[in-house]
Amino acid sequence: MDTDSRRHIADPEVSEAEDFVRELIDRAPSDGLSNGASGALLAWGDRRSFLRLTEDVARAVGTGLRRVPENGRPIIGPRDALVMEAEQAEDPVRCPDAYLRSTPGPRGPAIVCGFAGGSDPWAAARRLAAFWHQPDVVILPQGRGWLADRIAGSPGAEHTHPTIGVLGVCGGVGTTTTALWVASRLLEDGKPPIVVDAVPGSTALESCVAGEPMSGLRWEDIARLPYRPEAAHIVSAVPAPHGLPILSSDPDTTGQIQDSGTTLWATIDALSHEAMPVVDLGAIPLTWSTMNSTSVARCSALLLLVPFTLRGLCQARAACHRWSGVLPVVPVGTGPRWCDVSDQDVAQAIGMPLAATIPHVVPVHDSYEAGRVLDIAYKRPLRRALGEIVDAVGAAVESRAGRGRGRGYSAGQQFARISPQHRRPAGAVSEDQAATGPSCSDVGRASDVSAGRGTE
Repeated sequence: MDTDSRRHIADPEVSEAEDFVRELIDRAPSDGLSNGASGALLAWGDRRSFLRLTEDVARAVGTGLRRVPENGRPIIGPRDALVMEAEQAEDPVRCPDAYLRSTPGPRGPAIVCGFAGGSDPWAAARRLAAFWHQPDVVILPQGRGWLADRIAGSPGAEHTHPTIGVLGVCGGVGTTTTALWVASRLLEDGKPPIVVDAVPGSTALESCVAGEPMSGLRWEDIARLPYRPEAAHIVSAVPAPHGLPILSSDPDTTGQIQDSGTTLWATIDALSHEAMPVVDLGAIPLTWSTMNSTSVARCSALLLLVPFTLRGLCQARAACHRWSGVLPVVPVGTGPRWCDVSDQDVAQAIGMPLAATIPHVVPVHDSYEAGRVLDIAYKRPLRRALGEIVDAVGAAVESRAGRGRGRGYSAGQQFARISPQHRRPAGAVSEDQAATGPSCSDVGRASDVSAGRGTE
């Protein structure tokens, strides 16, 4: 190896972006770079060289970029690729065992990056493997090409049904009822739903749609088994009033889901191969714990129930700001209009337009207690609202997946789009950007602003 090559490998700084991109193009096939990832590149690290390199990788492979705030912990979306410094993975304060134990980890690639003079990336990878799946290891900057190839060539998510999370911005807004109604509409439309109760302490969700107690597989039964049954067996074994499969806790037990979240969401992920999980997440708690963050981030789309109250609008604005960069958020108005506000006023208050409004139906509480809550779903005002909700969720999931897949530019076009000498002045919009929305660099800057860092 010559002196120049040794100097290049030993240099801890990343070379200029145009050299890096040109290196990728030289290895790229003639039909253009492929991008199987449909999520974002989630960068967890503080080194300036690490931040520069992950930004270049995100641009090169045509994916979004999100950065973990300093002294924060990542919120991992269902399709994100996590790239982290070895120092972050080894630090018991910034990455404690409690966080790793309660977070299922990324479903996509997990990559630990080592630098000359830094922490041992192999030791960091062994620590993560004790809680998550085995991560990959790369040494930077010489492994930057492999890192880009790993992100660009990661297989797309295998065919699964989207997971719809139903979350209320405060208590008593009807997350359980809405989850049942949405699932019944999906069943009516020919889609295979399963309603999942993910609220600790909640029991007998199926009693809302069945007048008599029902037998079937519950969360406690799954926890007692030596291994998790196949997803198809779970769907066929849970109570299914009116043909609607429902997985909840047993009313004859304490009703507590004992696991901190890993088994819970591993089961929901497995169910998505057989059915479309509609997950009752309950209401936003007073304090956001790791479990709460995991519950939302593992969903494909978040159905956010917004009451027409001052507190509800304030909570909804904070939730939209928190989650809109991680997964699609579909706000839905619900309940009586205690505040004299229109849908336009609500959209201005929370920063997002309402996808639909569930009309206030007076008999719903009596039907809920009598086990006939599905009968209300067939009333004309609700049927229209539920159809709008299902359509909005489907459009949000498709839009997010389509944005992540990219457009398959040729190598020359890819270089022209991201090479520094071809970058446009700040504020300028190209024809491609006008047609396809913000670029990944725009997404990265938006993530920085939302995290409170701003831009230089």
